[in-house]
Amino acid sequence: MRVGTKSLLFGVHQVVLHPLLLACAWTKLYGFPRDRRLWVAFFVHDMGYWGCADMDGPEGKRHPALGGTIMARLYGKWWRDFTRLHSRSAASWEDAAPSALCAADKLVPAITPRWLHIALACASGEVAEYMREDAGWRGGAGQPARLVRRPAPGVARRGVPTGAADRVRPGDDVPRGLAWSGQLQSRTRNRKNAQ
Repeated sequence: MRVGTKSLLFGVHQVVLHPLLLACAWTKLYGFPRDRRLWVAFFVHDMGYWGCADMDGPEGKRHPALGGTIMARLYGKWWRDFTRLHSRSAASWEDAAPSALCAADKLVPAITPRWLHIALACASGEVAEYMREDAGWRGGAGQPARLVRRPAPGVARRGVPTGAADRVRPGDDVPRGLAWSGQLQSRTRNRKNAQ
């Protein structure tokens, strides 16, 4: 069984647990997700990992396409883009800003209990790939890879906001507060310029 499939069945992207944790992360950032289309996006956004031999390699980086296709058939082009652009890789290929789903998805590891995240990553075999990548980021194979402590929930991590003023409201055709990345980039630039 390939690592992408194992991740969906009993790993970090487990098909029930990950969407529920994503809903918690969304709630922290934007308020409770009352729009049913958001819930569908939470459940289908990572389905493209099914059958992938890697998580962040060539196959894994294409995983947003399936969730986007499902959302397009159900709710249209805007929701396709919203779901597909939860991946920074997909966003960069399309020269687009990541969707608000990206911020919530990246917050999930920070709000997941450490012991659970590690157990899921070990059970699926994802941890081996993540540790290889960690070693690569820190200078190559000569550097030992290790699991590192994450910041406490609610603490901004790599620019991910811990709150947002706009909230998604029931009945919104296009949820509000989804232009977070542009706002975040300008706030980050302004903060750097002020220092």
